[in-house]
Amino acid sequence: MGEKLTAPFDCSLAVQGLINVAGLKQAELAKKIGITQGRVSQIYSGVDANGMRYESYYKLSQLCKKHGVKTRELEEV
Repeated sequence: MGEKLTAPFDCSLAVQGLINVAGLKQAELAKKIGITQGRVSQIYSGVDANGMRYESYYKLSQLCKKHGVKTRELEEV
């Protein structure tokens, strides 16, 4: 886990992409990143979207990379 997340990392955008683009269900995503389905729903809606433990951020970023989901509005090329 030595890899750093690149800022800005938009958790709401990441969760929306994993659900809408990659087709993950909220409960499935919650289990994969170690949070509750209710918390995924909040993040999806933008409620306190960046209030997660680092471990969950990291898992979320890895899922985004795996599924080719953008984690910020403007991705560097």
